[in-house]
Order: sequence, then structure tokens, then C-alpha cells
Amino acid sequence: MGIDREAYGEALEFNGCCIAGMPSKGGEAAVVELDYRPPYAWARLLGFLELRAIPGVEAVRDGAYYRAVHLPDGHGGVARGWISVSPQQGRNRVAVQVCPSLLGALPQVIARVRRQFDLDCNPIAIDEGLQGFAAQFPDAYLPGTRLPGCFDAFEMCVRAVLGQQISVKGASTLAGRVAESLGTPIESPIEGIRCTFPSAEDVAGLGDGVQDALGSLGIVGARTRTIGALARALSEGSLDLSYGADPDAVIPALVELPGIGPWTAHYVSMRATGNSDAFPSTDLGVKKALDGLSQKEIEAAAEAWRPWRSYATMNLWSR
Repeated sequence: MGIDREAYGEALEFNGCCIAGMPSKGGEAAVVELDYRPPYAWARLLGFLELRAIPGVEAVRDGAYYRAVHLPDGHGGVARGWISVSPQQGRNRVAVQVCPSLLGALPQVIARVRRQFDLDCNPIAIDEGLQGFAAQFPDAYLPGTRLPGCFDAFEMCVRAVLGQQISVKGASTLAGRVAESLGTPIESPIEGIRCTFPSAEDVAGLGDGVQDALGSLGIVGARTRTIGALARALSEGSLDLSYGADPDAVIPALVELPGIGPWTAHYVSMRATGNSDAFPSTDLGVKKALDGLSQKEIEAAAEAWRPWRSYATMNLWSR
């Protein structure tokens, strides 16, 4: 059930990256190899991302993840392009292809990929902390389960808000409309990758027109107000969703925004800031997995899973 610590102990000593290939004069993509500590439940994480992929911005095919990217270029402008992330068979590494237009932002790309794919996770520590959970839910617990982070906090927040009261597929469709309408087109050799998602600054810059712009895409008024408030809070700096931000500050700050309750706040804290102990206790998937327990009993049971409740949640969602 648990992890073979002798088999993986030596691999835990090294965790870095190396440049496997740089662009040629013909403009080929760079390839960066990023290490992780095994085991890694790649299929489970990729399935999670695939289900929530934003059309035009993200795609999952043949065991690999693709996305459009926009990042500050360090000179007051924006670098745009595409990346792909795929596991290397037989090695505890993922290969990240980075298009030439993003090379000036390569350190940012690497940092964000590491966070999105939870590459710095120590699976042995989590396995030890969730042994009671594993014994209670052997049909759900999978060693090496990772916490799906996000490449862009605002993008993920918008996707979460859109999914509050509609299906996962419906939310992805609406998010794709936002990207096509308010994002920026890019050139990409990857099928289905054609635009970047708008930034918080882009949406906040619409001012009073944000509700009309989003409403014309089929997004209801309550959601447009929430997205507008998120965009303003992030662009003004009153909301910090950077990786590692204090959850005791992040969650209350999110709940203060219109249309965001505890479920969304914990979900965002989990995926945007890397909070290992977030627990969206009212989530329908969690309730289904813990069928028969009252809300109070669910919250009490989860106390035993601290400080790894986010990882427990990922396992419950797969039950």
C-alpha cells in the first residue's frame, strides 16, 4: 500500500533541472528536463488537468500536457508562446519543451511548471502522514498522488468561479470563450493551442465594461461580478495568490470577495498557493466519497489527515 522507502531513498537526494537541448538557428524549441521524487501518479494528475483544460489555451494528448503562456519579459513587455510537459519513460524526470519566444522568461517557465506539476513534493512524507487515510480508503489512496497546481493563478480562479454551479465541461467551455474573446492569439504548431488567457490586468482594465464583456459570452451576472472583483484585487495587489502565500491570509481574503465562499477559497488556496492542508469540506465529490458522514463528521475525520488534507482530497476525488 505505502511507498518502498529503500527503493526510492537515494532518488530523494537530488531534485533539479538541466537543459537537454537549446533552440537551433532554425528556431526549434528548447528542452528542459526537471527531476522529481518518485513515485509520481502521472496519469491521475494528467486526468485531472485534462478534464479541466481550457479550449484554445490547454490540451492533453498522448500522455502530454500543452498550453499557451504569457509572462512578463523583464523589459516591460509580455512574452507569449507555448510549452509542453511530458514524462520521460524510465527516468524520474519530465521534459518541458519551451518555444523560442519564451526563452527570455525561461526561469519563470521552469518555476511555474514545477509548481503546476508539484515536482518538489516529497511523497514519502505524505505517505507517512496519510497511512491512516490509506488504511481507511484503500480503494482511493494511490502513493505518488500529486497536488495539481496552476500555471496562472487568475486563469485558474476564473475557471473555478465558472464551475461553481455548472458542470466541469460547461465551465471549460465558458473559460474557452473568455480566452478567445479577451485573450491574445499566438502562433503555435500544437493543434488546439491558439491563444493565451487574459491577465487580471486585462480584465480589470475593462472597468465598468467587464460585466457586458463577460455577459455577452453567456456568463451570468453573479459570476461576472466575481471575476471582475478578482481581477481588480489581483491587479491592485490587495489579494496575494503567489505560491507559498499564507493560507490564513489568503482564504479569508478570498471569502471577502463577492461570490466566493469557503469551497472556492480552499480550492484556490490548494491550487494557486500550494496549500497542502486545504480542505473543501462541502465539495460534492468529497461528500460522495464519504457517503454516510454528516458535514460535522467529515470535518472531524479530516483532522487526522493534517497537514496533508489537500492530498487526501485529491485521493477522495478519485474514489
